[in-house]
Amino acid sequence: MTTVTAIRRTRPKPKAQHKLPAGPVLPLGKQLAHTDKKVRDAAFANVTEFLSNGGITKLTAPIEDAHGMIAAEGEEPSERDVRRGQLPPVEMRRLWKGLFYCFWMSDKPLVQQRLATDLSSVVLEIDPKSTHDEDPLARDMAALDFIQGFWEAIIREWIGIDRFRMDKYYMLLRRWINASFRLLARSEWNDQVVNRYNTIMADPVNGPLAWSNPRTPVSLAWHLADIWVEELDKVLRQESTPAPVPTLLHPFTQLLTRTPNAQSPPRLLSSIYTPILAASIPDSNPLLAQHSAKRRKTTATDADPREKVAGILKSHASTSEERLGRDLLGALMREAGRSDEEGVRDVNRRKVYAFVRDWGGADEEDSEEEEDEDEDDDDDE
Repeated sequence: MTTVTAIRRTRPKPKAQHKLPAGPVLPLGKQLAHTDKKVRDAAFANVTEFLSNGGITKLTAPIEDAHGMIAAEGEEPSERDVRRGQLPPVEMRRLWKGLFYCFWMSDKPLVQQRLATDLSSVVLEIDPKSTHDEDPLARDMAALDFIQGFWEAIIREWIGIDRFRMDKYYMLLRRWINASFRLLARSEWNDQVVNRYNTIMADPVNGPLAWSNPRTPVSLAWHLADIWVEELDKVLRQESTPAPVPTLLHPFTQLLTRTPNAQSPPRLLSSIYTPILAASIPDSNPLLAQHSAKRRKTTATDADPREKVAGILKSHASTSEERLGRDLLGALMREAGRSDEEGVRDVNRRKVYAFVRDWGGADEEDSEEEEDEDEDDDDDE
């Protein structure tokens, strides 16, 4: 007689699923870079909601790692990060990798323009909420962390952008610079906020205006120089609080005195400083009689150089337009006068001195000649 032994079958235990917390959460990177536009739009909407509703201080959602795997739990922000309302660096890098490829996947021109505008507008919507009472600048500093993450992603991914996508990323940069200036204006050009922004832009590793990092593309700095004054002027036309224009140009001043690229100094001087000086220093200035200048010839065909920078000039109306020009020339002289040990290259220093002379300023060589003349006069007496 055969005995049939019953085989007991047990159902496999279901795999542990990660429960997403109620409230705003960060989407996965693969959702932001999905081929389906609806999925990308939903993921981007979640990013906006997360950043604008205090989600930074509630970060517990699982995040996709660099290999596409999902971590068991989101990395908890440190006590300092929570207090500042700062997204931890690891999550910031993952978030921006997803956002970068979210923009990469947008192909139609209207979709690209809309996404570039929406993405840059997030800067002004970031709100860590719970940190307001402890730090009145927490909102601006959290936005600057987001800006820093953007530039780190741009520097990291720039080499992979093909020529068919380059124009749309240039458009994104223009929108981003404009939003950054609006953020600084919202803080009423607070010194801490402006200095932190300048530090981000000139960061030696991940800043777009770094001069010592060979990974930083020269074309990126050139494009920023082409749009910097124009976008700053757009913002200042709508603002009543005077802006520290020489300070806002300081990252470019540092770059042009230190860059090893021979073509960068004249490109930066003509794009950044010439338009403002042409409008702020009047033709009747007696200093310009002796230096009527090859530089000024570049603006002779312009219908009205003042119109191009009307917002910048308005911002300095409380002092004087000519004072703005003198301040810019002084800032150039101070930076060019720094020592070689501070990174200033002698060939760049001479280019700055020549530029300052052309615009009626006194460079170091002129000052030395004047001192020699004074000594000769004293000897004659």
